[in-house]
Amino acid sequence: MEPERELKLRLSGRTLAFPGGAPWCLVCGRRPFGLRTAAFKDPDYASRRTEGANLVLQRIHPLLAWANRARLVTFKVEAPVCFRHYWRGRGAEVAGLGLFALALGGFLWLGLKGRLPDHPGEMGSLLKGFLVVIVTVPGFLLWRWRRKSPLLPCDARRETPEELILVYPGRAPRPRSPGPIPAPGPDRDRQV
Repeated sequence: MEPERELKLRLSGRTLAFPGGAPWCLVCGRRPFGLRTAAFKDPDYASRRTEGANLVLQRIHPLLAWANRARLVTFKVEAPVCFRHYWRGRGAEVAGLGLFALALGGFLWLGLKGRLPDHPGEMGSLLKGFLVVIVTVPGFLLWRWRRKSPLLPCDARRETPEELILVYPGRAPRPRSPGPIPAPGPDRDRQV
């Protein structure tokens, strides 16, 4: 692999340790705004890590060997991302929560005005059905939509339990610096 495509980071549980100390956005390299959980799969690492135990477990029961390997295939990291990438993909979540809050506020308003139905009837059934739809449909759509959108545009490999290598399709992001500040002096003020 080309070194500019790979980014080596230290891993402590789910937390990433960056070379040089200060973290940066793992998508674009800007200063981080927050952390988002990113899930990765690395079956090669799981096979290497469980090789010795699986030889014994395979003789006892193959399902035990499979379960021992499967628990290490998927892992999660807390990825630092900038403001733009933190909120990317969260619009549907905000819309779903806003719709739920709006419906709940509508029910409270109807209750304070005394317009909620007193007995089971057509209007009460419609309001209950509307509340059920408001709660379940956005939740289901968010659950399905979140699975399709990866947070980081890279693959991850673990060399050891404490070392993570992120492999990007293009160049790996590096920390952005504001650039050198020009020093004051006579050359700066001189016109050509």
